[in-house]
Amino acid sequence: MNAKYNRQVCWIWLIMSLGVANPIIWDFVNKHDTVEETCRYVQSRNDIKKKIVDVQSAKQLLVDCLRKGIKVVCYSDEEYPQSLRDIHNPPCVLFYRGNLKLLSYDRLLTVVGTRNPSDYTVNVTNWICSDLLKNNFILISGLAVGVDSLANICSVQVQKPTIAVVACGIDYDYPKENAHLKQDILKYGGLILTEQLPDDKPYRGNFPKRNRILAGLGKGTLITEASLGSGALITANYSYKMGKNIFCVPPTDIFNNRYLGVVKYIRDGAICVFSCNDILYEYFGSYPIKVRQTNIIDLNNAEKVSESPIFKEETISKSKKAVSKKASNVDTSITETEKSNDIKEPSKLADDKLEKISENDKNLLIIQSLKKGLTYLDDIANDTSIDIAELFELITDLEIEGIVKSSFGNAYILS
Repeated sequence: MNAKYNRQVCWIWLIMSLGVANPIIWDFVNKHDTVEETCRYVQSRNDIKKKIVDVQSAKQLLVDCLRKGIKVVCYSDEEYPQSLRDIHNPPCVLFYRGNLKLLSYDRLLTVVGTRNPSDYTVNVTNWICSDLLKNNFILISGLAVGVDSLANICSVQVQKPTIAVVACGIDYDYPKENAHLKQDILKYGGLILTEQLPDDKPYRGNFPKRNRILAGLGKGTLITEASLGSGALITANYSYKMGKNIFCVPPTDIFNNRYLGVVKYIRDGAICVFSCNDILYEYFGSYPIKVRQTNIIDLNNAEKVSESPIFKEETISKSKKAVSKKASNVDTSITETEKSNDIKEPSKLADDKLEKISENDKNLLIIQSLKKGLTYLDDIANDTSIDIAELFELITDLEIEGIVKSSFGNAYILS
């Protein structure tokens, strides 16, 4: 306990003396074996002696945090989130209220966007976030007015935990209109955290620094609306540098300045999100082992994606028919010879393959759904009522067996 306390005092002393998120701290830390040695080195530097504070100040801050119920976790602590250890210039200290264990969960997604969203963006953000919550995702955001708040609000409305990473002191109500939202986040088992000292006021320069934490905690970043000057793009850029997925909702108007940030990332290869399924497909493909092993996610209870409030069903149906028609003209691998094999009749498949299929009723349901021809994965999920995560695994197995083959846009057809 004393050793941990001493290390925490050292970390707090470093950020109080040299500044929160100052990368020079890590230049010093990496040259020494322990944080205590780093502190002694900094104290010996004549060029920065004027900047350093008294060690007693760091001890007092730790006492004040304990008195106020503010929890502290430092880089050297075992509880420090692994996802932040891997980023450039990780926070030396995190001050938080709520459930820190949320950071060890696997389905974490960061949601960011403009502070002044359009009606379209409000609707689509609520829709996608609601479906992600139904599939046991935990949403991370910055608690700012606009898209950030929508992600947190969606969570508390259904009494699900959510995570807010703020760019000021933990108890500083900024923005003021979200003070009640902070209380609701904690009420429903969520987490509020920051690297800023408890009394730090909102400072413009802290927000871009905070965004590296947002990017580091999530498995990916979802942007629902952003202009070219939006701070959301800073988070997206951090995600890109960390090798994480960037998800973007297609804009209603590609010429409107408010969407140009999203357009830029879509051009650069971001994953377009037309529904929650587009995120689920990518997630289950990237983290299949973690998804199976996690002890907080019951894949068998994952819910279907709800119907979009933005697009009418008939519009979607027409769009898919148009795409399927184009596919028939472009995909020359579907030849007349294949058609002559009567791909609509699974009974015409090889006997050995049919035997394997008959052992699994769910595979039969998938085959039945594919009898109509080229079919999208979300339509197969609707036809079969199979959890999307399990469906992804089953259809991959069928593809390996040579029974099913994939086409563009998460569509499949019988071989």
